[in-house]
Amino acid sequence: MAIEFICPQCGKQQRVPDYSVGKAFKCQCGYTLIAPGEGKISGWTLLMFAAIAVAVPMFYYLLFVSPTEAPKPPADEKTAALEERAAETPSPPTTEDNETSPPRTPKEPDFLPPPLPMQMMGGGKESAPAEGSALKAIQLGDDAFAEGAYEDALAHYRQAAALDSTSRAAKERIVSAMFNARQEDRAIEEAEAMVAADPEDACASYLLGCMCRRAGQLPEALTRLRAAVELDPNNFAARHELAILHTDTGRQQEAISQLYEAIATCRKLLEDGRNDARLHVALGTFHGRVGNQADADKHLVEAASQSQDDVGLQYILAKAYIELGRKREAQQHAERAKSLGHRDAQRLLEQLAPSSAAPSATPH
Repeated sequence: MAIEFICPQCGKQQRVPDYSVGKAFKCQCGYTLIAPGEGKISGWTLLMFAAIAVAVPMFYYLLFVSPTEAPKPPADEKTAALEERAAETPSPPTTEDNETSPPRTPKEPDFLPPPLPMQMMGGGKESAPAEGSALKAIQLGDDAFAEGAYEDALAHYRQAAALDSTSRAAKERIVSAMFNARQEDRAIEEAEAMVAADPEDACASYLLGCMCRRAGQLPEALTRLRAAVELDPNNFAARHELAILHTDTGRQQEAISQLYEAIATCRKLLEDGRNDARLHVALGTFHGRVGNQADADKHLVEAASQSQDDVGLQYILAKAYIELGRKREAQQHAERAKSLGHRDAQRLLEQLAPSSAAPSATPH
């Protein structure tokens, strides 16, 4: 309905909608008018508004949200092959004994393993210290690191760096030990200084990317891990971290691609005779992540057979099984690490225990 009234200036008939009550507007003669009325809106106008309120959301849904299948863009041959391989592999177990580990919380400190020697990474610059006394200090630091004595390891690594200022191995280990000793901010600063000093240092970029991911700084982590892979395509540890980051940010196809590249690199290292237990742990983890359960078990069991009394490797095996969501095996290796004297094994066992030990808790 409309409101009709006469302009007092020119006498011209005015006609405005009833919802214009109290609003100011100008007549053609230039006189400012206020629409008269008591502010009531007719039933027809209310009905019109109701119809609009229903029709507009429905139109939006049909236009933008309708669940029609959009055509997929054509994929290149490499991506198509990876998708086909991923589709053919079985999904990892999801039984009660193989629970999926809870999502990582930003800023939560997480274990950072010592960098692998560059020859085990499959390439890059030589990182062995030139001075024998520095090498001995690094070995003592590695022994302390394997037991979870990160403060002691840090002291040995700093001694090695003082003895041989050119030792990249010592500097890289200082970062890992510092991070695990709960000095995360300082560790990131050290890694940033290493990258600034040598932007071509793949391991420094890898370490910085690892710590940024654990600290929740995902864009910086992505930049650094990509740089590590570009600088050293055979750095399977960096590809592993990149795959985790892609998975956490919903880029599953990119994660699978990185894992298959890492598998290829590790296989080549094995063919070259580098039959190291940590290499088998890495291969088992990668196969498990892409669903190749038989190959994952083969390599993880092989690693365990080589490291029954190696406290550090037992702890790393526990962490690998946690990543694969296999709680029972993780607990077994954590118990073994604890019996061998690992200082962080008890904390790991507490993380693996049922949350809050609540009697009403149900399996995930």
